[in-house]
Amino acid sequence: MLKEVFESKMTNEEVIERYAELVMTLANANVTLPSDAEDVFQEVFLRYIDKKPAFRDEDHAQAWFIKVTMNLIRSMYRKHEYAKRTDIEDGAVDWEQSARTLTGERVLDERFAELMDSDIDFGDVMAQMKPDYKAVLMLQYDCGYTVRETARILGKSEASVKGLTARAKQQFVELVTKGEGRA
Repeated sequence: MLKEVFESKMTNEEVIERYAELVMTLANANVTLPSDAEDVFQEVFLRYIDKKPAFRDEDHAQAWFIKVTMNLIRSMYRKHEYAKRTDIEDGAVDWEQSARTLTGERVLDERFAELMDSDIDFGDVMAQMKPDYKAVLMLQYDCGYTVRETARILGKSEASVKGLTARAKQQFVELVTKGEGRA
């Protein structure tokens, strides 16, 4: 059925219907306001209609929609200064924290797995996370992509994705435990 997309037999409305949920889920998970998510949604499909990309297969189509969505979200954050942090904070590395993450990786993974199985409100936690962190968690744990696939979709190296994943898990655990009153 999706082969129709690649043969350009599907109408724009059919393509939008097929990928609407994916784009809207990513947008809602990565922006604060519903109106911003709608803006991202509209811009993604305007770009699709304008560019009419030729997809090799379903994975290529899905990766294109994910990549364009995430790029638009990043662009929105840069333009409107949604991320309220300085350049120093953005690029700074907390080496002590990184060392704890690496040495406590097994403990962190176990705690993260426990929290994923619990009945916490993931929407609230994800809303507090950095966009890149949300993206790697969503792609790997919600969509089921491997590290290699996630790296390809986000245009990053596998090592970078592994680091982002570790930091995202750590932030996720910290936010949940802080919310439970166990800082």
